[in-house]
This record gives sequence, structure tokens and C-alpha cells, in this order.
Amino acid sequence: MDDSILAISHAAWSEISGEMSEVLGYIDTPIEKKGFVGDRETSGGNWITGLMLRKTEPEGVVAAFFNYKGIRASITIPEGETRHNLTVGDVYSLVPFNNTWLIYELTGPELAQQLVNGFVNTDYGDQVSGLTYEYINHGTEEEPDIEIVSIALADGTEVDIRDTETLYRVCTSNYNATLEGSVFLGKTPVVPETQAPIDNLTVIELLREEADANDGYIAVDTAPRGVQLEEEELDAAA
Repeated sequence: MDDSILAISHAAWSEISGEMSEVLGYIDTPIEKKGFVGDRETSGGNWITGLMLRKTEPEGVVAAFFNYKGIRASITIPEGETRHNLTVGDVYSLVPFNNTWLIYELTGPELAQQLVNGFVNTDYGDQVSGLTYEYINHGTEEEPDIEIVSIALADGTEVDIRDTETLYRVCTSNYNATLEGSVFLGKTPVVPETQAPIDNLTVIELLREEADANDGYIAVDTAPRGVQLEEEELDAAA
């Protein structure tokens, strides 16, 4: 690489290296962008959507969506060790883009369509926290034809996926929300984007709070969200 470019890069890193090295807390489970822990969930996807939900729950949000490719790095546990100290620099490696977290209101059918869209294109937001769902794939893995059978919120509430009146507040990133074909496109966020949380800054804030409350421990969720049913199972239940 060009020496002058390297000099600029090294000087810039020297300016912020102290801040980036700040330890926020520790994890005992890897935060992985790949390596599914369920049908479609990654520990990284669960982790970021869980934080999104935690931040926006005071606004009445019940679910959060993010795209797994938006997690730009994996934070692993070194071989032979049981934990990793999570730093500010790790957070910027994971979510470097300064995306905003936007809140929208969706009906039951729109919530189901958001889940379907995540199968069609992960950039719509295939990772989720705050709900679990059952689905059938009438197509193939390469060309999915997804039918959402049921959705349940974390508190046990069953979402009526045919009800066009009841509204559910959900959070997603501005990147997911503004893609052509998104269920959020054309909707107005509940909170203006200029006042919305910025992902990496907010993650750092939330992790400091979590670590302070748990003797430095930062949890990583590996629970599955979606369960695939076979058509025979649905026929039998009917």
C-alpha cells in the first residue's frame, strides 16, 4: 500500500485507539454473523435485534428486525478461553455504518409479510427479536415460497395475521426500511429519523448499562425464532 495512505491511516488510528480499546464488558458466547443457531437465526442477529428491542420498548415496540449481512464481523471466543472482553472497537467492527433504528406500525398481515420478505431477500430484515413464528416453505431452499402460519409475541400474545386493524410497533434499520418492496416503504416513522437512535452509538450505551448491572457480563441470545412446519403437520392439526 502507498506509504502516504498508510501514514494517514496510522495517524487516524492513533487519535482514537484509546477510545476503541475501552472494554465494555465480557461475553461467554460468540457473536457470529454466520453460523445459524436456528432455522435462520444467527447469534449476531439475535444480539443486535435484542438490543434494538431493548432500546425501543419504552416506545411500545414489540419486535425488532435487522439483516444478518448488516452484522459485518464475528466476535469469537479464543480457543482455550471461556470469555472475550468486548470493546468499543468490536462494536464498530460489528455495526460500522451509523444506521438509524426506526419505529413503524404494522398490521398482522404486514408483520407476516415482513417475515416472508426476509426469506426472499435477507436485506429486508431476516433477523428478529420479540416474536417467534411458524412457517411452511411450499417451494425450495433456493426458491422459497413461504407461508407464515402463526406469530406469537414474547409475552405470549398471538398475532392475528388476517387482522388489518390492530397495529404492532416494530423497529428496523433505515437501510432495511427503505429498500424497494419493503413493507415499511411509504410509511412515516413514529419517531422522526433525525431523533432516532444511531446503531453503534446506542449499542455502546446499552452495553455499558448491561455490564454495569451484571458485573461486566453481556448476554448473547442463541434461542431460535422461526420453526419450519411440514405441510403434513399443518394438515394433521387442521
